[in-house]
Amino acid sequence: MAKNMKVKLDKYWDGGDNMNYMLFVAVVLDPRHKMAYIEFCFSKMYGLDKCRHMLVKLKELLVNLFEYYQVLYPLPPDSTDSSCLISDTSSFGGGGNDRDDESWSSQFYSQIRRKQSSEKKNELDKYLEDEVEFNYDGFDILKWWKSKAMKYRVISRIARDVFSIPISTVSSESAFSTGGRVLDPFRSSLNPTTVEALVCAQNWLRISKKEIDLRSSMDEIERIEAD
Repeated sequence: MAKNMKVKLDKYWDGGDNMNYMLFVAVVLDPRHKMAYIEFCFSKMYGLDKCRHMLVKLKELLVNLFEYYQVLYPLPPDSTDSSCLISDTSSFGGGGNDRDDESWSSQFYSQIRRKQSSEKKNELDKYLEDEVEFNYDGFDILKWWKSKAMKYRVISRIARDVFSIPISTVSSESAFSTGGRVLDPFRSSLNPTTVEALVCAQNWLRISKKEIDLRSSMDEIERIEAD
Protein backbone atom coordinates (compact mmCIF):
# COMPACT_ATOMS: atom_id res chain seq x y z
CA MET A 1 0.00 0.00 0.00
CA ALA A 2 2.90 2.35 0.73
CA LYS A 3 4.20 1.89 -2.82
CA ASN A 4 0.80 2.78 -4.24
CA MET A 5 0.70 5.88 -2.07
CA LYS A 6 4.15 6.95 -3.27
CA VAL A 7 3.15 6.47 -6.92
CA LYS A 8 0.15 8.73 -6.39
CA LEU A 9 2.22 11.40 -4.68
CA ASP A 10 4.99 11.26 -7.29
CA LYS A 11 2.37 11.77 -9.97
CA TYR A 12 1.77 15.27 -8.61
CA TRP A 13 5.19 16.24 -7.26
CA ASP A 14 7.78 14.69 -9.57
CA GLY A 15 8.31 17.96 -11.40
CA GLY A 16 7.22 16.47 -14.73
CA ASP A 17 4.34 17.00 -17.11
CA ASN A 18 1.94 15.12 -14.83
CA MET A 19 1.90 17.98 -12.35
CA ASN A 20 -1.12 20.28 -12.32
CA TYR A 21 0.40 23.74 -12.75
CA MET A 22 -2.87 25.41 -11.80
CA LEU A 23 -1.85 24.67 -8.21
CA PHE A 24 1.16 26.92 -8.72
CA VAL A 25 -0.96 29.56 -10.45
CA ALA A 26 -3.02 29.77 -7.25
CA VAL A 27 0.19 30.32 -5.26
CA VAL A 28 1.35 33.06 -7.65
CA LEU A 29 -2.03 34.77 -7.28
CA ASP A 30 -1.46 34.92 -3.54
CA PRO A 31 0.05 38.41 -3.04
CA ARG A 32 2.00 37.11 -0.05
CA HIS A 33 3.91 34.63 -2.25
CA LYS A 34 3.89 35.38 -5.99
CA MET A 35 6.71 34.00 -8.16
CA ALA A 36 9.34 34.56 -5.48
CA TYR A 37 7.91 31.85 -3.24
CA ILE A 38 7.49 29.44 -6.17
CA GLU A 39 11.11 29.96 -7.22
CA PHE A 40 12.29 29.44 -3.64
CA CYS A 41 10.36 26.16 -3.26
CA PHE A 42 11.26 24.82 -6.70
CA SER A 43 14.97 25.40 -6.12
CA LYS A 44 14.78 23.56 -2.80
CA MET A 45 12.74 20.63 -4.14
CA TYR A 46 14.10 20.10 -7.65
CA GLY A 47 17.41 21.92 -7.99
CA LEU A 48 18.31 24.97 -10.06
CA ASP A 49 18.22 23.42 -13.53
CA LYS A 50 14.79 21.87 -13.17
CA CYS A 51 13.60 24.95 -11.30
CA ARG A 52 14.36 27.18 -14.30
CA HIS A 53 12.52 24.84 -16.66
CA MET A 54 9.45 24.72 -14.42
CA LEU A 55 9.42 28.48 -13.93
CA VAL A 56 9.45 29.02 -17.71
CA LYS A 57 6.55 26.62 -18.10
CA LEU A 58 4.63 28.32 -15.29
CA LYS A 59 5.23 31.78 -16.76
CA GLU A 60 3.96 30.59 -20.16
CA LEU A 61 0.80 29.30 -18.50
CA LEU A 62 0.29 32.62 -16.72
CA VAL A 63 0.76 34.60 -19.94
CA ASN A 64 -1.64 32.37 -21.88
CA LEU A 65 -4.19 32.60 -19.10
CA PHE A 66 -3.87 36.38 -18.95
CA GLU A 67 -4.23 36.75 -22.72
CA TYR A 68 -7.30 34.52 -22.69
CA TYR A 69 -8.97 36.63 -19.99
CA GLN A 70 -8.07 39.81 -21.85
CA VAL A 71 -10.18 38.56 -24.73
CA LEU A 72 -13.04 37.63 -22.39
CA TYR A 73 -12.95 41.00 -20.62
CA PRO A 74 -11.65 43.61 -23.09
CA LEU A 75 -10.89 47.16 -22.04
CA PRO A 76 -13.55 49.79 -22.79
CA PRO A 77 -12.88 51.97 -25.84
CA ASP A 78 -10.22 54.60 -25.18
CA SER A 79 -11.60 58.11 -25.46
CA THR A 80 -8.16 59.49 -26.31
CA ASP A 81 -7.48 57.43 -29.40
CA SER A 82 -5.57 58.59 -32.41
CA SER A 83 -8.69 59.70 -34.30
CA CYS A 84 -9.54 62.19 -31.55
CA LEU A 85 -5.99 63.47 -31.48
CA ILE A 86 -5.99 63.88 -35.22
CA SER A 87 -9.24 65.82 -35.21
CA ASP A 88 -7.90 68.10 -32.50
CA THR A 89 -4.61 68.81 -34.28
CA SER A 90 -6.27 69.40 -37.65
CA SER A 91 -7.93 72.52 -36.25
CA PHE A 92 -4.52 74.11 -35.67
CA GLY A 93 -3.45 73.88 -39.32
CA GLY A 94 -2.67 77.34 -40.67
CA GLY A 95 -2.25 76.81 -44.35
CA GLY A 96 -1.10 74.28 -46.88
CA ASN A 97 -2.80 71.11 -47.93
CA ASP A 98 -5.21 69.80 -45.24
CA ARG A 99 -5.01 66.29 -46.63
CA ASP A 100 -1.20 66.25 -46.28
CA ASP A 101 -1.46 67.59 -42.72
CA GLU A 102 -3.96 64.89 -41.82
CA SER A 103 -1.75 62.19 -43.34
CA TRP A 104 1.31 63.36 -41.40
CA SER A 105 -0.68 63.62 -38.18
CA SER A 106 -2.13 60.16 -38.65
CA GLN A 107 1.30 58.64 -39.22
CA PHE A 108 2.79 60.50 -36.26
CA TYR A 109 0.14 59.49 -33.71
CA SER A 110 0.03 55.95 -35.03
CA GLN A 111 3.78 55.68 -34.51
CA ILE A 112 3.57 57.18 -31.01
CA ARG A 113 0.80 54.82 -29.93
CA ARG A 114 2.71 51.78 -31.19
CA LYS A 115 5.76 52.87 -29.25
CA GLN A 116 3.78 53.53 -26.07
CA SER A 117 1.92 50.22 -26.27
CA SER A 118 5.18 48.30 -26.76
CA GLU A 119 6.81 50.01 -23.76
CA LYS A 120 3.76 49.82 -21.53
CA LYS A 121 3.70 46.92 -19.05
CA ASN A 122 0.55 44.89 -18.78
CA GLU A 123 -1.26 43.99 -15.57
CA LEU A 124 0.53 40.68 -15.20
CA ASP A 125 3.99 42.24 -15.33
CA LYS A 126 2.96 44.96 -12.90
CA TYR A 127 1.50 42.46 -10.45
CA LEU A 128 4.57 40.22 -10.52
CA GLU A 129 6.94 43.17 -10.10
CA ASP A 130 5.00 44.75 -7.22
CA GLU A 131 6.25 44.03 -3.72
CA VAL A 132 5.02 40.96 -1.88
CA GLU A 133 2.36 41.69 0.71
CA PHE A 134 3.20 41.24 4.37
CA ASN A 135 1.63 38.14 5.87
CA TYR A 136 -0.29 38.71 9.10
CA ASP A 137 -2.94 36.90 11.11
CA GLY A 138 -6.37 37.38 9.64
CA PHE A 139 -5.17 38.23 6.13
CA ASP A 140 -8.16 37.75 3.81
CA ILE A 141 -6.98 37.10 0.27
CA LEU A 142 -10.47 37.48 -1.21
CA LYS A 143 -10.91 40.91 0.36
CA TRP A 144 -7.45 41.88 -0.88
CA TRP A 145 -8.32 41.01 -4.46
CA LYS A 146 -11.66 42.77 -4.16
CA SER A 147 -9.87 45.95 -3.11
CA LYS A 148 -7.44 45.60 -6.04
CA ALA A 149 -10.11 44.94 -8.68
CA MET A 150 -9.64 48.38 -10.25
CA LYS A 151 -5.85 48.19 -10.31
CA TYR A 152 -5.71 44.60 -11.62
CA ARG A 153 -8.91 44.46 -13.62
CA VAL A 154 -8.12 41.25 -15.55
CA ILE A 155 -5.99 39.42 -13.00
CA SER A 156 -8.60 39.89 -10.29
CA ARG A 157 -11.05 37.96 -12.48
CA ILE A 158 -8.48 35.21 -12.94
CA ALA A 159 -7.99 35.05 -9.17
CA ARG A 160 -11.74 34.89 -8.63
CA ASP A 161 -12.06 31.87 -10.91
CA VAL A 162 -8.89 30.08 -9.80
CA PHE A 163 -9.65 30.35 -6.09
CA SER A 164 -13.15 28.97 -6.63
CA ILE A 165 -11.81 25.68 -8.08
CA PRO A 166 -12.41 22.88 -5.54
CA ILE A 167 -9.37 20.75 -4.74
CA SER A 168 -10.12 17.18 -5.81
CA THR A 169 -8.67 14.26 -3.84
CA VAL A 170 -10.33 11.46 -5.79
CA SER A 171 -7.17 10.18 -7.48
CA SER A 172 -4.91 10.26 -4.44
CA GLU A 173 -7.66 9.15 -2.08
CA SER A 174 -7.94 5.81 -3.84
CA ALA A 175 -4.50 4.89 -2.51
CA PHE A 176 -5.63 5.54 1.08
CA SER A 177 -9.12 4.00 0.94
CA THR A 178 -8.14 0.38 1.52
CA GLY A 179 -9.62 0.50 4.99
CA GLY A 180 -13.00 1.44 3.54
CA ARG A 181 -13.04 -1.80 1.59
CA VAL A 182 -12.32 -3.82 4.75
CA LEU A 183 -14.54 -2.04 7.26
CA ASP A 184 -18.12 -1.11 6.43
CA PRO A 185 -21.28 -0.33 8.45
CA PHE A 186 -22.05 -4.04 8.69
CA ARG A 187 -18.53 -5.07 9.71
CA SER A 188 -17.12 -2.34 11.91
CA SER A 189 -16.12 -4.20 15.08
CA LEU A 190 -13.09 -6.09 13.84
CA ASN A 191 -10.04 -6.23 16.02
CA PRO A 192 -7.24 -3.85 14.84
CA THR A 193 -4.92 -6.83 14.42
CA THR A 194 -7.47 -8.56 12.21
CA VAL A 195 -7.93 -5.42 10.09
CA GLU A 196 -4.17 -5.15 9.65
CA ALA A 197 -3.95 -8.79 8.62
CA LEU A 198 -6.76 -8.38 6.09
CA VAL A 199 -5.19 -5.26 4.57
CA CYS A 200 -1.76 -6.86 4.31
CA ALA A 201 -3.15 -10.10 2.93
CA GLN A 202 -5.12 -8.19 0.33
CA ASN A 203 -1.99 -6.35 -0.78
CA TRP A 204 0.10 -9.53 -0.85
CA LEU A 205 -2.49 -11.32 -2.97
CA ARG A 206 -2.61 -8.41 -5.38
CA ILE A 207 1.15 -8.20 -5.94
CA SER A 208 1.80 -11.93 -5.81
CA LYS A 209 2.74 -13.42 -9.17
CA LYS A 210 2.10 -16.97 -8.01
CA GLU A 211 -1.29 -18.43 -8.88
CA ILE A 212 -3.24 -19.41 -5.80
CA ASP A 213 -5.32 -22.60 -5.74
CA LEU A 214 -8.20 -21.56 -3.53
CA ARG A 215 -9.54 -25.13 -3.19
CA SER A 216 -6.24 -26.57 -1.98
CA SER A 217 -5.73 -23.64 0.36
CA MET A 218 -9.14 -24.20 1.96
CA ASP A 219 -8.39 -27.90 2.32
CA GLU A 220 -5.13 -27.03 4.03
CA ILE A 221 -6.90 -24.69 6.45
CA GLU A 222 -9.49 -27.35 7.28
CA ARG A 223 -6.75 -29.87 7.91
CA ILE A 224 -4.92 -27.49 10.26
CA GLU A 225 -8.14 -26.74 12.14
CA ALA A 226 -8.91 -30.46 12.44
CA ASP A 227 -5.50 -31.15 13.93
